[in-house]
Amino acid sequence: MSQTKIIVTIMLVILTLIAWISVITGNENNEQQQASSHVILAKEYISRGLYQKAIGEYEVALSLDSNESIWTEFIDVYKLWYEESEESYGDYLDVLKRAISYYDKNEDYYIRLAKVYIDNGDYKNAYNYLKKIKNKGINNQEIESLYMQAKYAYQLDWIQYTNYKALSQGNYAVASNGIWKYVDEKGNDVYNNSDLNNLSLAGSVGSDSVRVVSFGDRSQIIDADRVIQGFLNFLPVDAGIFAGGLVPISNGGVYSYYDLLGDMQFGNYFYAGTFCDGKAAVCSEAGWILIDNKGNQISSNVYEDIILGQEKEFMHSGVMLAKLNGKYQIYNQQEEPANAFSCDMFDIVTDDGLIAFCNGGKWGFVDIEGNIVIEPAYAGAKSFSNGYAAVSNGSTWGFIDKQGIMVIDYIFLNADYFNDSGYCMVQTDGDMWQLLSWYIDQ
Repeated sequence: MSQTKIIVTIMLVILTLIAWISVITGNENNEQQQASSHVILAKEYISRGLYQKAIGEYEVALSLDSNESIWTEFIDVYKLWYEESEESYGDYLDVLKRAISYYDKNEDYYIRLAKVYIDNGDYKNAYNYLKKIKNKGINNQEIESLYMQAKYAYQLDWIQYTNYKALSQGNYAVASNGIWKYVDEKGNDVYNNSDLNNLSLAGSVGSDSVRVVSFGDRSQIIDADRVIQGFLNFLPVDAGIFAGGLVPISNGGVYSYYDLLGDMQFGNYFYAGTFCDGKAAVCSEAGWILIDNKGNQISSNVYEDIILGQEKEFMHSGVMLAKLNGKYQIYNQQEEPANAFSCDMFDIVTDDGLIAFCNGGKWGFVDIEGNIVIEPAYAGAKSFSNGYAAVSNGSTWGFIDKQGIMVIDYIFLNADYFNDSGYCMVQTDGDMWQLLSWYIDQ
């Protein structure tokens, strides 16, 4: 008898479960049917161009049956509304982000969201979402293309300059129609509301922030606090960088070195570089030589050329680039060839250590050990700086990364080097230069 009761009890439980399953299944089927009816109505509204009414029907449908296909149709309607009315921008973004929260591996949703952000200049958010899906191991050609577009989006400072001097000690000397001033790495004025924004000459900034400046008919050597360190009794044509107690200044077509007081020490060179560890490279009648801080030749050789860096230094990262016997080579501090590499021409050495070189009319890149990193393929090139290098197709300039991938197309008339803040001078129109910066920190 007890066994019979047990069997009966089990049967009742099974029947109860079957009943519940039937109810649940019935409810699910019923909800799916209701959702389908709202979707059908939504499509009717779409055919009439009533996108907001269609969106309302899709919202109800999703509350009954939140499946991926309905979400995709829902997004399609929002896209139509967005294309018709920019006011729907925020709503469209919210819907895409909601869809991604449910289906976070749907690459189409990420692509749509990234495109909307990019269309509206929000490269940072586009980049973040594309990076998120790439980190999930999901990628394709379109995702990669959008990712590169967002990562390397750039902007140009609205201020244009007619001339500039290479960055030195965190400052550019820049000119607009012959009037010079100083700006920092990001293009901000160093001296606001000052006569230092109205100079006839602005020498590059040297050690202790000393620089040579000219106001109309007077020239001074000043420091960062505008304390006058010395006077010049002439108007320089050009002024180099103060280092080791000396600054090269051009007067009457020749360069000489002056001390902090403005007294000439020695000179009469065709060109004179910045002192580095008590040495400087100068171009004399005989050729390029190294001198000490008394003007004595100390170089082992007389070179046909010595490549000077951004701050007009002859040596950077322990190497010197010089031409001897018709070929450029990489020299060490003892003026010995550091390796067997030679070429027709070099650009400068930077902290990146990847030097642009030319052989047979084409430019490539070599490291300071003499290993070719990128084979010559460009009509022109500048050395890598902060991860990127300017390259030319013969008429315009763009930028590549260290893998040789073009990150900014050939659109500029000329280009400089990226600084530590991610800014770079580019020539955009005639003689006009502007500071380019990335939207995304690289």
